[in-house]
Amino acid sequence: MDLTSRGRCHEADKRDKNAQPVGPMNKQTNEKKLIERILGNKTEEVKMGLDVHARDVVMCVQEDNSLAQRPQRTSGAQVVTLVHGLAKAGCKVYVSQEAGPCGFGLHRELTAAGAHNYVVVPRTLADGRKQKTDGLDALALTDALDRYQRGNTKVFSAVRVPTIEEEQHRDQSRYRDQLKIAGLPGPSPWASGRETHRKTT
Repeated sequence: MDLTSRGRCHEADKRDKNAQPVGPMNKQTNEKKLIERILGNKTEEVKMGLDVHARDVVMCVQEDNSLAQRPQRTSGAQVVTLVHGLAKAGCKVYVSQEAGPCGFGLHRELTAAGAHNYVVVPRTLADGRKQKTDGLDALALTDALDRYQRGNTKVFSAVRVPTIEEEQHRDQSRYRDQLKIAGLPGPSPWASGRETHRKTT
C-alpha cells in the first residue's frame, strides 16, 4: 500500500504523525472479548486490514476515526466470527485484503457474515521501508481502507472477484499448465466423465 499518497484528510495526516509502532503480535485473538470491547466503546464503524496466509491471518482493526490498533495474528474463522458478531450488533464493517494465492474463499465468508470486503491489487510499501512484514502489510491495508472510505478512491484498486465456477476453472487451467511444464501428461478425460463411446455395429 502506498503510504505516501497525498490528498488525504486532516485526520489521516494526524494519524500518520501519531501512529504507534507495530509491536509483537498476540499469538491468539479472543474474538468474543474483542466484540464486547468494540461494542462497549459504542463504535459505529470498524475497518480491518487483513494480511492473509494459508496458515493464519494478521489483522489490524480501526474503530471509527481512532488510531489503528496493533496488528494481531489470528485465524480466518476467528475473523469471520468477529465480523458476524459486529455486523449483527449493527456495526458497519469494512475489510480490505490483498489478492493472493489463497483464493477468494475468505472474501466470500466475510461478505456472507456482513462485511463490505475489498480484495485489492497487491502493492509494495512506498514509505521508505526496505522490508515488508505481516504487521506492516495489515496496518497499511487499514490505512488505505480508511482513506478509501473517506473519498480517496485512488488509494487502491479493487479486483473483480470471480465466481466459484470461474475460480475452479482457473485452478484447473493452472494445474494443466503446471503438468505441461513438468513434462507430465494432463488429466485424463476418463477422470472427468468425458468418455468417448465407440460406435458398434
